[in-house]
Amino acid sequence: MFGQILLLDPSQSEPSFNTWARDIRLLREKDGHTHSMIREVFGWANRDKFWKTNVLCPSKLRDEWGRLHLKMTQEPNGHHANGGN
Repeated sequence: MFGQILLLDPSQSEPSFNTWARDIRLLREKDGHTHSMIREVFGWANRDKFWKTNVLCPSKLRDEWGRLHLKMTQEPNGHHANGGN
């Protein structure tokens, strides 16, 4: 995840990976999302014109999960036809 973020903005500082791990654990254990689904939703957000600059950590992914998943599943093959808006 951090590697993908660095591709967007190489100046990003290294995050607290302990905090990131906690947020990923919460996505899995508390929210019930699989590792595969977390990767899929983050990957979609990371390719989206709007969301790629707004989802830069697991905490934000968790906060915006409902919107992201809904938007991703409403589009054919999970691809953004209109560039994110």
